[in-house]
Amino acid sequence: MSLRLPLGDVASRAVDVVTVALGGLFDAVRAVFAGLYAGVDWPLQTPPLWGVILLFAILGVWLRGWVFGAGTVAGLLLIASVDQWANAMDTLALVLVSAALLSSLENALFNSGADARGYDRIVEKWMSEHADYVRSLTD
Repeated sequence: MSLRLPLGDVASRAVDVVTVALGGLFDAVRAVFAGLYAGVDWPLQTPPLWGVILLFAILGVWLRGWVFGAGTVAGLLLIASVDQWANAMDTLALVLVSAALLSSLENALFNSGADARGYDRIVEKWMSEHADYVRSLTD
């Protein structure tokens, strides 16, 4: 006798229920994300790669110094030399859109939570408990 738990069936049904119940929300999120992604991906893919490399090199020199700018050029030339430019720019666009969306979501949650009773005590307690760990990440 073997014991078999139908976890796969349960998970599949749960996903089906959530997909049907929240299908409109998922469609809206997909539309927003796809539009933002297309808007960020287009300027990374459309110009010639030397233009994008030059732009990122100028940004690197301006924000971090000439060594960072030179490293940016070297890294992007390496990506281009192994014929992965399109994949790298697609990934960069996804990362930029995700970071922007999560930052806006975080700001909205923080600002709405700041008005809630007890929210600041919970956040301060969590931050004080984890401050050493967070500091160790930046050292």
